Amino acid sequence: MEDPQFKESELPSPTILRKSILCLEKPVVMKNAIESWPISKWNMQDWKSALGGVKLPFRTGTRDCTEVPQWEGSSKIMQYSVEEFLSITEKKELQDWMYFDYKYMNEWFKNHPSILESVSWASVGFPELKGEDSTMWLGSKGAHTPCHMDSYGLNLVAQLHGKKAWILFSPDDVDSLQPTRIPYEESSIFSKINFSCRKSLRGFKEAYFVILNPGDVLVVPNAWWHYVENIETSISINTWIPLEIDDEKRLEECLVRTFIGSVVQNLDEAERQSLLNPNEVELFRSFDASNTEILNLCVQNVNEKKRKNDCNLPGNVSPQLPQPFVESPIIKFVKNCEVDDIAKKLQCSCNDYNSGTGVLNSSTQQIDFGKVINAFCHPEVVSIVKEKLLKKFSSK
Repeated sequence: MEDPQFKESELPSPTILRKSILCLEKPVVMKNAIESWPISKWNMQDWKSALGGVKLPFRTGTRDCTEVPQWEGSSKIMQYSVEEFLSITEKKELQDWMYFDYKYMNEWFKNHPSILESVSWASVGFPELKGEDSTMWLGSKGAHTPCHMDSYGLNLVAQLHGKKAWILFSPDDVDSLQPTRIPYEESSIFSKINFSCRKSLRGFKEAYFVILNPGDVLVVPNAWWHYVENIETSISINTWIPLEIDDEKRLEECLVRTFIGSVVQNLDEAERQSLLNPNEVELFRSFDASNTEILNLCVQNVNEKKRKNDCNLPGNVSPQLPQPFVESPIIKFVKNCEVDDIAKKLQCSCNDYNSGTGVLNSSTQQIDFGKVINAFCHPEVVSIVKEKLLKKFSSK
């Protein structure tokens, strides 16, 4: 439940929050920002009653330490109702975890309008975003998302039930995080490093760290890397806020997709599946690398926006000044912590923080294709290609 000391009414006005969030450069937590949501008062029994026997797909994994991340493609999917999920997770200390993760609420709860209507991001400045625009994450202790960064927008995360740990890294840490596009998923850049085993933290001096409690809303700025793990059974809901920079990011992602499509289109099914996230495999079966229609559209959108900005902002007109966040008892910047302290708070099953690196080479076949893909699709390389391409178009 929410902390009774703080009330949503103590937050700045939604207008100020919107301006502050859109210019945010470091992650922030707002306390009790969702107390107007009816489902923020629910416990797990309420969720069980609301959803009845509806079967949900849970991704499963092990709580034992693994040296490589537990990618979605290596996970088994099990169908459980919330009641079955609770009966399994509440009986004993499980060695496995279960995660109903990254599920669009408008797809899974269309027959439960009370749930969809309960979600509104108006209190933090975005009244246009509701349950239909949000995704849900329900998981047991140990369920986690591999470290990654999202290419588009910024992320708002509301914690409804239980506690969830977030380890975050600045965009400046990109090389240290060993970015990889394998498995490839549009708009997700993964890290090769497996932070579910805490010894992987030893390659870093510091990281941003926070444990979300019910009622908290975390704001993750664009391009911030994050590893997320449930400390206990947890429910959270998130949405993405579009940003001006998204058109350029879409162009970069289109370049990556074009390159990866040209690599995988002639591979056999097993090789293709080893390089792609499960949700991308079907799409690439019919991929046509010679079709540049979407790529051309992305270039046109970027150039058109640049032309409009040039017209709207002549030399004697300054853009609107940002509204910076001001810390208060209910608004806190996420703190930078020593990784040793993080490891102590999030102990893992190997209990061997001082050995190993947490990074392991994949199979020989993946290394061959992986080196080529990751070299061409490194964020810095893609950015250079984008600028070269835009320059070619603008000079015509």
